[in-house]
Amino acid sequence: MEVLKETKGVVHDSTEFGLREDNLAKTLHGTTDHGFTPLYVSEDDDFKSCDARADFLIDALEALYWSTNSTHRDPAYFPEPEKFDPRRFEGNGPAPYTFVPFGGGPRMCPGKEYARLEILVFMHNLVKRFKFDKLIQDEKIVVNPLPIPDKGLPVRLHPHKASAMS
Repeated sequence: MEVLKETKGVVHDSTEFGLREDNLAKTLHGTTDHGFTPLYVSEDDDFKSCDARADFLIDALEALYWSTNSTHRDPAYFPEPEKFDPRRFEGNGPAPYTFVPFGGGPRMCPGKEYARLEILVFMHNLVKRFKFDKLIQDEKIVVNPLPIPDKGLPVRLHPHKASAMS
């Protein structure tokens, strides 16, 4: 916390480059998936799907897997989920537990704030020093099983002029 106080005038929520904390959520929306941690069912249960697409029996001690990507790309929560739309995170943002790049509730990833700070510092330094040109403008995102750019997202970096650094 001391570091945050010392850098308050240097690194703050809004900069001339548009690097803001809420931009992290906008960026993470289509790209996060923290793996496939199983949930074990303690007793047999008849599962009724909330949208009536599936009804089935889940046996006790059966492992269930859920991918955050299945929620992050659900049109019921995010209209046009494949489209990059930062406005969906403005105001109150998405409904609780529909966007969970670090999990949620009492078992949320303890590294969330550390990761957030690391991303902010890293991106601040990149944006401060370089201009970016995407080499493939409409690159596809492939999900297998995690979302990644099809061609690796090649970019060209151009250093800012020395006068822009001060």
